[in-house]
Amino acid sequence: MEAKYTLWKDKVKRKSDPWKYILAKILDITNVKRIREDEGAAKNIIKWKRNQFTRLINYCKNRCYLNTFIYLKNAKKDLFSGIEKKVMGGTTSLVERVMRTINMRINIAKWSAQSALSVSKIRGAYYYNGFDV
Repeated sequence: MEAKYTLWKDKVKRKSDPWKYILAKILDITNVKRIREDEGAAKNIIKWKRNQFTRLINYCKNRCYLNTFIYLKNAKKDLFSGIEKKVMGGTTSLVERVMRTINMRINIAKWSAQSALSVSKIRGAYYYNGFDV
């Protein structure tokens, strides 16, 4: 997690109360389950989590954790973009999802690299060029 690195750069002692607080808040804020049934509920949850994230950013700023402050501030804009784009969890890129699945199959099912590349090309063509496969 990048925040551990920025906290280290800010000289926040590992496993200190502020270190635990910041990491716990990041995990709590970024953990959003898929909410497909009720768009209104999803919007309210995201609004609440954005507010919590803003409070966390201010907490880091007030404690002079400059590296962590900048990291969180830069992440704020895209924090919930996948959910807001109705991807609802997962990733914002179709190819990233395919690559994750293919990587799993290479590691577990022992696909060859050539087979994985071929499947990736086919799925990429389907997703981005409209090819019907």
